[in-house]
Amino acid sequence: NGDLWLSNAQHANKMVQVLAKAVEMTSGLSMLHPAEANILHLRGPRGMALRLNAAGYQFKSQDVPDGEILRIVTSHQTQKEDIDQLVHNLHRLQI
Repeated sequence: NGDLWLSNAQHANKMVQVLAKAVEMTSGLSMLHPAEANILHLRGPRGMALRLNAAGYQFKSQDVPDGEILRIVTSHQTQKEDIDQLVHNLHRLQI
């Protein structure tokens, strides 16, 4: 299908918007910039990546004076359940 790439990109972009809305409603987290395309830069407390990685994720972070930043990229394979699980872990780990 000639439009498969477009469908995949639209899905990835939609998933990052779902994540962005959840981040907006989560205390202690913020977006460094508005979510664009399929990338979200998430600002949170120090140790955020370490705690998420202990829960099975593979995040790398960049330290900033007031915490750390994660770069999250969604893809055509990202499902809403994946976003829900990440948000659940952010809350569970008190990030």
